[in-house]
Formats: sequence, C-alpha cells, structure tokens
Amino acid sequence: MTGDELPHSRFTRRPSEAFDFAQTDSGKTAYFSARFKNAKGEPRPWGPVFHAVIP
Repeated sequence: MTGDELPHSRFTRRPSEAFDFAQTDSGKTAYFSARFKNAKGEPRPWGPVFHAVIP
C-alpha cells in the first residue's frame, strides 16, 4: 500500500497534527503516510504507510 491509495489527505505546515475520531470509530484501524513538499510546493515521495488502532 502507498500513500496514493489512501482516500483522504490533509495539508499542514504545523510540526504535529491532531486527528479527531468519533466514538463509533473506537477499535477501528487508521492508516497514515506522510509526504513533504519542498519550498517550490513540489511533493516529495510518500513515506511508509503505518497504522494505529483508534482507542
């Protein structure tokens, strides 16, 4: 799986990003992949996909 296969994306300039999940999402698995853009706005390659279980 690559970042291109993930259905949602979010752009931020912040060093960390908080995600809000509904209580009904508890126990489900969320998948993430980071991608950086250079100063010209050109996207760099996707990082590895990792996952976490929503508490």
